[in-house]
Formats: sequence, C-alpha cells, structure tokens
Amino acid sequence: MKLRQIAGGIIVKVYVNGEEIEIFAGARVKNALLGYSREEYEAVKEREKLVKDEFGNEILLDGSLSAGEKIFIEERDEKAR
Repeated sequence: MKLRQIAGGIIVKVYVNGEEIEIFAGARVKNALLGYSREEYEAVKEREKLVKDEFGNEILLDGSLSAGEKIFIEERDEKAR
C-alpha cells in the first residue's frame, strides 16, 4: 500500500461506495464520509443510513479506518431507526 506524506501527516486512501477518498492516517469513518458527501454523512448521523465494512459489519462514525479499507453506505431498515 503506497502512502503519501504531506506537511503535518500521512495521507492514506480509503474507498467509500467504490470512490477513492484521501484522508489523514488515523482519521475516522466520519472524516471519510465528509470527504465523500456531506449529505450522506448527515443521513448516517441522523440514523437514516448506516455504514458497513467490506465484510458486512456495521461500523460507527467514530470507527477507525486503515489504508485501503472499503466502506459502504446503506439504507437503514425502518424498524432499526
């Protein structure tokens, strides 16, 4: 995995719904979502949608991410809201 360093930190790439997003190493799911779409971030924050990892596990906005990680935004079941 190739990492890029800039003043003040290291930049890593993660993938949100298949789109490559660059974030600082140590950033959280929240940061990746904001880099992807503020609208989608707000939907997750308001519990209208949820985030899952590539294995189908739900992850929270304060969850940590690693370089190359793939996350997906999905609709939340009405019952789970």
